[in-house]
Amino acid sequence: LIVLPGCGTQAAMTRVEEFRAAIGGEPIPVVGGQLSVTCSFGLHTVIGGSHDCDDVVRGAEAALHRAKQAGRDCVEVKEVG
Repeated sequence: LIVLPGCGTQAAMTRVEEFRAAIGGEPIPVVGGQLSVTCSFGLHTVIGGSHDCDDVVRGAEAALHRAKQAGRDCVEVKEVG
């Protein structure tokens, strides 16, 4: 779980894409070769007002599930106004 207070959807998406690229950008040396790592993120942005933390986590989990279904190594967003 990554919390980015004060970030709007676009800023959060940019930051999470930077995380994804950094994680996947460097193969890990292992015995007999290299291991490539990819990652998927579910991003749930909350704009204004107060929201239940459990609902926010559930929204992020649902977005993460969609990212994995979309072929992995991507970011899916759920935005709530």
